[in-house]
Amino acid sequence: MALVKADCIDEALTSIKKASIDLSFFKEALQSLKGKKESTESMLLESQILYRLGKMSASVDIYQKLLKSTIDSLEINRVAGLVSAGRTSEVQRTLDSLRVKATSSFELAYNTACSLIEREKYKDADQLLLSAQRQVYPTPNKILMIS
Repeated sequence: MALVKADCIDEALTSIKKASIDLSFFKEALQSLKGKKESTESMLLESQILYRLGKMSASVDIYQKLLKSTIDSLEINRVAGLVSAGRTSEVQRTLDSLRVKATSSFELAYNTACSLIEREKYKDADQLLLSAQRQVYPTPNKILMIS
């Protein structure tokens, strides 16, 4: 970098050619992650390896996925915490401030329904519980009668 800034372009190119960075380690590390259970740690490692390999777009995509899953967990845990703390009146305001709908996940629907039950809003709670159930069991439940 210093050679480029000093306008010594030929010397900079010669230095780059001599350095010839070996990326085989990163390629092997990336290959070893294939087929492994996806976790936050493995995704972080994969993103860093992709970055080192110059695959910036793929690296950013993984960070976006990580950020989304982290935010989802935080939203769910925050709402669950409010319900457990008896602060159910704050749940809807919290969802609004996070710009998330109670129906966006099973867990949020369930926790928000619990807050509505606590506030004796049973009809709204019932609707959210049905929404949560549909997310877990997308097809109608068929009950097998044994005679």
